[in-house]
Amino acid sequence: MKRSGKNFIRAAVCAAVIALLFGMTACKQFTADIDEEFGYWASEVVPVDYSFDVSYQMSNDGALCIPSDSPVTLTIKLHNSRKFSLIMPTSTSSAADVQKIIRFPGLSTQPTYGTDYTLEQTPDKSALRLKYGSTFLKAHEWSNGNIGAEITLTSTDGRKFGKKFSLNIEANTPPPEIGDITIAKTNEADPHYVLCFKVDNSAMNTTIAGENLHNDLGLVITKEGGETKKILLPIESSGFAVDTTNGLLSSASQIIDPVPSGTWKVCFKTGTSLTESTLPQKYTVRLIDTKGLSSAPKEAHTLGYIASGSSPTNAWKNLKEAVESAEAGGVITVMGEVKATNATDNHGAISVTKKITVKGTGLTPVLNADKDIGGKPKHRIFTVENGGELTLENITLKGGMAAGTTDDEQSGGGIFVKAGCKAKLTNCIIKNCEAAEFGGAICSEGELTLDRGTIGGSAADANKANQGGGICIQKNGRFTLKTATISGNKASYGGAISVRESGSVSMESGFLMRNTVSSLGGGVLVDNSASFTSVSFTMTGGEIKNNTGQSGGGGVFVHRGTFTLSGGTIESNTADAGKNGGGIYVDSTGKLFITGGSIKLNKTTKNGSDIGKGGGVYVDGSSKVTLVMSGGSIEGNEAGKNGSTYEGSGGGVHIDRGTFTMTGGEIKTNNAKNGGGVALDKGGTLELSGSGEISGNTAENNGLGGGICVGTDADANENTGTLTMTGGEISDNTANGGGGIAVLHGTFTMSKGKVSGNTAAQKGGGIFGYYYSSTDEAKGEITVLDGEISGNTAEASGVMAGGGICSLYKLTVSGGDIKNNTATNGFGGGIGVNNETFDFSGGTVSGNMTLSSVPTSALGKGIFVDRRVTMTMSGSAKVDTGNDVYLGNDGTTTRASITVTAPLTNTLAATLTMENDTTGYEVGRVVVKGDGYTLTTDYKDKFPITPQTLPTSKDWTTELAGNQLKLKTQ
Repeated sequence: MKRSGKNFIRAAVCAAVIALLFGMTACKQFTADIDEEFGYWASEVVPVDYSFDVSYQMSNDGALCIPSDSPVTLTIKLHNSRKFSLIMPTSTSSAADVQKIIRFPGLSTQPTYGTDYTLEQTPDKSALRLKYGSTFLKAHEWSNGNIGAEITLTSTDGRKFGKKFSLNIEANTPPPEIGDITIAKTNEADPHYVLCFKVDNSAMNTTIAGENLHNDLGLVITKEGGETKKILLPIESSGFAVDTTNGLLSSASQIIDPVPSGTWKVCFKTGTSLTESTLPQKYTVRLIDTKGLSSAPKEAHTLGYIASGSSPTNAWKNLKEAVESAEAGGVITVMGEVKATNATDNHGAISVTKKITVKGTGLTPVLNADKDIGGKPKHRIFTVENGGELTLENITLKGGMAAGTTDDEQSGGGIFVKAGCKAKLTNCIIKNCEAAEFGGAICSEGELTLDRGTIGGSAADANKANQGGGICIQKNGRFTLKTATISGNKASYGGAISVRESGSVSMESGFLMRNTVSSLGGGVLVDNSASFTSVSFTMTGGEIKNNTGQSGGGGVFVHRGTFTLSGGTIESNTADAGKNGGGIYVDSTGKLFITGGSIKLNKTTKNGSDIGKGGGVYVDGSSKVTLVMSGGSIEGNEAGKNGSTYEGSGGGVHIDRGTFTMTGGEIKTNNAKNGGGVALDKGGTLELSGSGEISGNTAENNGLGGGICVGTDADANENTGTLTMTGGEISDNTANGGGGIAVLHGTFTMSKGKVSGNTAAQKGGGIFGYYYSSTDEAKGEITVLDGEISGNTAEASGVMAGGGICSLYKLTVSGGDIKNNTATNGFGGGIGVNNETFDFSGGTVSGNMTLSSVPTSALGKGIFVDRRVTMTMSGSAKVDTGNDVYLGNDGTTTRASITVTAPLTNTLAATLTMENDTTGYEVGRVVVKGDGYTLTTDYKDKFPITPQTLPTSKDWTTELAGNQLKLKTQ
């Protein structure tokens, strides 16, 4: 009955609540859905996860241990779908109120809120943050009390949720990390390996309340496949106590690396003797404390077998067996010279199929395969195969030979790294090795890294191969060069490095120096075959220097593939015997990208009738050959140097049948006979834009095109080129003709950019358009659409000079500014036109000068037009006040004039000047005529006439008759 009474009461209460809720929902002022009301009151806030902002470990008794050196935050993740705000302690809360929210059951004295810890709910209501203060943690270090909190969750509307949060936490800082482990040895008749390491001084010198923080350490050493040894490490005033009965030593002797020193060092004697022919033994070392906390484990390997040249008849055999039978991670040490001989099994390539390290120690650690001396079989030194990884340190390899009938047999005189394998060489030397085909020192189809050391050396140390005298990278191989030197090697192609068949090379630093080839690519060959997708060489640092290519490409030959220069220098290389490309030679489908770095002081030479082209870079091939320059510099290079004279073309760059796109960088201070900076021949193309700059170059020996030469000699059918300028600057260059640009055979189109400050000893200070013969199929055409041609100087005396532009064939100007140019002793301060046609439809000619003190040599400050020239004007073309157009004549029979083909939009078109005598100024002479356009009377004002001064002074004007402006006196 009592039980049923309670049930009755409960039922009644529930019915009342339900009735109340229904009543509320029936009223308009209470619009909440009943399901929402029930959902709210039925929701819970539940702790679901936690995390610390520091690393923590679990002690032997299951407590989570956190360090005490700094504050620690515990984040408690909540399931709180309704975003309840929970009651949190505040700085004004009483201790009793705080403990209703959070208390520490494991502590007899409760910590103080705000001093020892804080607790807050995150703004998004999804978590709590409990932050322990460092002072509080230190007070409870060494697991002095359980500092885990019990947190009661209560909503600010008074709801107390059923699930509390609690966690078993202690303050206990784990053992410090140990340093790198050095392999040393005992100093005794039968030396044993010793594991030596240091523990961080700052960690070990930390105290709390006058007591060392890590006063309860032990050492755990586990031998793979063997026992685990635990040794106490008591602390004394001078460091760890040395318990020799447990294998601890106070010191040890160096094998390779220096033995650690200092207060907190540990030396442990292993049970492995150096005199045993054992495999490398692996040990795992860590520190623990009495609560079971641990430092991170460190692995160490004994050196296993030490190969020595003291037993010459079996040293190579023993080394070979040690490497081939070693476990993964093994370390082999070499002392002295280990030489292959004709003795039984004391020769042959050493196969590396696991991860193995071979180190040299002592003064002269050498592995000498000894070539085929004494009838010994030829063989390389290492073959890395079947997933092997070879690390070589501080050792010399010499005398390897790769010979046979297959490519594999003929690859890698010193080391052959097969696909899927790795090799890393640190501070090693490889010399006097040979391969019949690929990679005199190393051929790699896997991953190869060089860090310090030398491949080759002097001429006597040369490694040799058909391709890649030093190194060949092929078949998707990857090679990274860091600070090493590859020098003095010899090959047919690629004296230092050959990269082929989808291989790639990254040169971060280091030196490729004094390598030579009998053909192409003194330093580097980049070549790919049709069956492979790509091949690349990327240079971000280092130097390719003083290499020689007998057939061209003194520094680099890019046949098929991509060479990218973004840093470092390609310097002082030579294309010998009158061949091309002192620095770099690109042909076939090769691509050269220059984004940084420099190509400097390279040269081509002359040998009999062979004259080298492209002192810095030579490009030859087709439209598939690409040179793109967006940064860096090409400077100080020389083409066709013959004693003190220059006979080649393209001091900086020579383009035959290829495309050169220049958007940035500098081509400067280069020298050649024609095209001091750049030469374009045989359909070669240059597109100059952006911030590209061609400056300070020189065409020597009465040559043409100080900055750029388009077409380089009298063979007009062969030597043609195309120059397009949409930006950039061509400045401060020097030549006999065409200080900035000479267009001999081909075209120059300028739509933006600047040609300024260039000097010609004769004609065309800025630009020179030329042809050798009227029968030439390709002559020099100049088109100026926009841009600036300014401050250039031509120094021809008593003849047409053309300070800004000199054209002997076809000139078109439809925009831009031609200003402030100078003819010092000749005609045409701004423009000189000597033959064929000149179409002037836009742009402005202003501020140009002729400086000769002889009036008959200072003709045409703005424009000089020879009697043979057909000059047309239209549009916005204008010769500004202070400049004029000089219309030449040959007596009274042949006289220059201007033909207007469309309206001229400016009030002033040009002031006209004639020869200062009666043959130039003659009543009725036609100076302007319309063709397809009808002149109007206002054109008399558009073309004012310069007064005549000889033999008498006269003022002249024009009259319009028959669609012609004819001279008449005023």
